[in-house]
Amino acid sequence: MKQPGQELPDTEFEIERYVLLNMLFETVKNDVDFIFNNSITSLYEEADHIEVAFKDGFKN
Repeated sequence: MKQPGQELPDTEFEIERYVLLNMLFETVKNDVDFIFNNSITSLYEEADHIEVAFKDGFKN
């Protein structure tokens, strides 16, 4: 419990972007397919999945 005159701990913190990205990548790298240097051209939603078409013609 806060006592009169006692400072509260900081509830905000900063994390460098590359550190956060590395943490996220390490967490999902074995479960996610990463596609770099490409763009999504369309998304088609089905009942159990989403079909994605990419600029280079690849569909997933």
